[in-house]
Amino acid sequence: MTQPCSLCLTGEASDQFHVCQDCADKLGLRPLPPSTRPAVPCTRCNATRFVRVVPREYSSDVDQGLGSDVVTKHRIAAPMTLTAHPVAEERWIRKGRTVAEPRITGGIGTLETFVCTGCGFVEWYCQSPQAIPVGHEYNSELVDVGAPPYR
Repeated sequence: MTQPCSLCLTGEASDQFHVCQDCADKLGLRPLPPSTRPAVPCTRCNATRFVRVVPREYSSDVDQGLGSDVVTKHRIAAPMTLTAHPVAEERWIRKGRTVAEPRITGGIGTLETFVCTGCGFVEWYCQSPQAIPVGHEYNSELVDVGAPPYR
Protein backbone atom coordinates (compact mmCIF):
# COMPACT_ATOMS: atom_id res chain seq x y z
CA MET A 1 0.00 0.00 0.00
CA THR A 2 1.36 3.42 -0.93
CA GLN A 3 1.67 6.24 1.55
CA PRO A 4 0.51 9.81 0.88
CA CYS A 5 3.05 12.59 0.54
CA SER A 6 4.08 13.85 3.99
CA LEU A 7 3.92 17.47 2.76
CA CYS A 8 0.97 17.98 0.39
CA LEU A 9 -0.91 14.88 1.65
CA THR A 10 -2.36 14.25 -1.82
CA GLY A 11 0.48 12.85 -3.94
CA GLU A 12 1.96 9.37 -3.71
CA ALA A 13 5.12 9.37 -1.57
CA SER A 14 8.30 7.78 -2.86
CA ASP A 15 10.22 5.37 -0.65
CA GLN A 16 13.31 7.58 -0.89
CA PHE A 17 11.96 10.99 0.15
CA HIS A 18 8.56 10.21 1.73
CA VAL A 19 7.17 13.03 -0.43
CA CYS A 20 5.64 12.97 -3.91
CA GLN A 21 7.67 13.77 -7.03
CA ASP A 22 6.02 17.20 -7.43
CA CYS A 23 7.00 18.24 -3.88
CA ALA A 24 10.52 16.78 -4.34
CA ASP A 25 10.96 18.82 -7.55
CA LYS A 26 9.74 22.02 -5.88
CA LEU A 27 12.18 21.53 -2.99
CA GLY A 28 15.12 20.53 -5.18
CA LEU A 29 15.43 17.10 -3.54
CA ARG A 30 17.79 14.64 -5.21
CA PRO A 31 18.96 11.18 -4.14
CA LEU A 32 22.04 11.42 -1.94
CA PRO A 33 25.10 9.88 -3.60
CA PRO A 34 27.64 8.08 -1.45
CA SER A 35 29.33 10.35 1.07
CA THR A 36 32.68 11.92 0.19
CA ARG A 37 33.67 12.65 3.80
CA PRO A 38 36.09 10.18 5.38
CA ALA A 39 34.73 8.39 8.47
CA VAL A 40 36.83 10.28 11.00
CA PRO A 41 35.87 12.34 14.09
CA CYS A 42 35.40 16.11 13.95
CA THR A 43 38.73 17.90 13.55
CA ARG A 44 37.62 20.55 16.07
CA CYS A 45 36.01 18.67 18.96
CA ASN A 46 36.49 14.94 18.19
CA ALA A 47 32.72 14.28 18.10
CA THR A 48 31.59 11.43 15.85
CA ARG A 49 28.07 12.48 14.78
CA PHE A 50 27.32 14.74 11.83
CA VAL A 51 24.29 15.98 9.94
CA ARG A 52 24.87 15.61 6.20
CA VAL A 53 23.14 18.27 4.09
CA VAL A 54 23.22 18.98 0.37
CA PRO A 55 22.76 22.77 0.27
CA ARG A 56 20.30 24.03 -2.32
CA GLU A 57 20.05 27.18 -4.38
CA TYR A 58 16.72 28.91 -4.78
CA SER A 59 15.76 31.03 -7.75
CA SER A 60 12.62 32.60 -9.13
CA ASP A 61 11.50 34.55 -12.15
CA VAL A 62 9.59 37.53 -10.80
CA ASP A 63 7.28 39.76 -12.80
CA GLN A 64 6.77 43.17 -11.24
CA GLY A 65 3.06 43.96 -11.21
CA LEU A 66 1.33 47.30 -10.91
CA GLY A 67 1.87 49.20 -7.69
CA SER A 68 3.27 47.12 -4.87
CA ASP A 69 1.94 43.81 -6.22
CA VAL A 70 4.64 41.31 -7.18
CA VAL A 71 3.65 38.21 -9.10
CA THR A 72 6.06 35.25 -9.01
CA LYS A 73 5.87 33.18 -12.17
CA HIS A 74 8.27 30.32 -11.52
CA ARG A 75 10.37 29.05 -8.62
CA ILE A 76 13.29 26.65 -8.79
CA ALA A 77 15.26 24.82 -6.12
CA ALA A 78 18.30 22.70 -6.98
CA PRO A 79 21.39 21.27 -5.28
CA MET A 80 24.21 23.82 -5.03
CA THR A 81 27.05 23.26 -7.50
CA LEU A 82 30.42 24.87 -8.12
CA THR A 83 30.18 25.66 -11.83
CA ALA A 84 28.20 25.04 -15.01
CA HIS A 85 28.89 24.66 -18.72
CA PRO A 86 28.40 28.00 -20.48
CA VAL A 87 25.80 27.99 -23.24
CA ALA A 88 26.45 30.12 -26.33
CA GLU A 89 24.11 30.12 -29.33
CA GLU A 90 24.66 31.53 -32.80
CA ARG A 91 22.87 34.81 -33.45
CA TRP A 92 20.32 34.86 -36.26
CA ILE A 93 20.93 38.33 -37.60
CA ARG A 94 24.31 39.66 -36.44
CA LYS A 95 27.65 37.87 -36.30
CA GLY A 96 28.81 36.19 -33.11
CA ARG A 97 26.97 34.36 -30.39
CA THR A 98 24.63 35.10 -27.55
CA VAL A 99 25.65 33.74 -24.15
CA ALA A 100 22.76 32.53 -22.02
CA GLU A 101 22.51 33.27 -18.32
CA PRO A 102 23.37 30.18 -16.28
CA ARG A 103 20.62 28.04 -14.80
CA ILE A 104 20.82 26.67 -11.29
CA THR A 105 20.01 23.16 -12.50
CA GLY A 106 22.50 20.87 -14.20
CA GLY A 107 25.65 22.30 -12.66
CA ILE A 108 28.94 20.51 -12.09
CA GLY A 109 30.47 19.69 -8.71
CA THR A 110 27.51 19.15 -6.38
CA LEU A 111 28.32 20.32 -2.86
CA GLU A 112 27.54 18.62 0.40
CA THR A 113 28.14 19.72 3.96
CA PHE A 114 28.69 17.87 7.20
CA VAL A 115 27.71 19.69 10.38
CA CYS A 116 29.26 18.40 13.60
CA THR A 117 26.53 17.88 16.20
CA GLY A 118 29.08 18.47 18.98
CA CYS A 119 30.44 21.90 18.08
CA GLY A 120 28.61 22.99 14.90
CA PHE A 121 31.71 23.05 12.71
CA VAL A 122 30.78 22.76 9.01
CA GLU A 123 32.89 20.86 6.49
CA TRP A 124 32.24 21.28 2.74
CA TYR A 125 32.91 18.50 0.23
CA CYS A 126 32.34 18.18 -3.49
CA GLN A 127 30.86 15.22 -5.32
CA SER A 128 32.96 14.11 -8.33
CA PRO A 129 35.72 16.75 -8.09
CA GLN A 130 37.54 15.14 -11.05
CA ALA A 131 34.58 16.09 -13.28
CA ILE A 132 34.96 19.83 -12.63
CA PRO A 133 36.24 21.52 -15.80
CA VAL A 134 39.14 23.94 -15.53
CA GLY A 135 39.15 27.20 -17.46
CA HIS A 136 38.31 30.88 -17.39
CA GLU A 137 34.82 30.23 -18.77
CA TYR A 138 34.14 28.07 -15.67
CA ASN A 139 35.76 30.57 -13.29
CA SER A 140 38.11 27.78 -12.19
CA GLU A 141 41.82 27.03 -12.23
CA LEU A 142 43.97 24.06 -11.28
CA VAL A 143 46.29 24.76 -8.36
CA ASP A 144 49.03 22.20 -7.71
CA VAL A 145 51.01 22.85 -4.56
CA GLY A 146 53.24 19.84 -5.32
CA ALA A 147 55.51 18.39 -2.70
CA PRO A 148 56.48 20.50 0.30
CA PRO A 149 59.78 22.40 -0.20
CA TYR A 150 62.97 20.68 0.96
CA ARG A 151 64.51 22.28 4.05
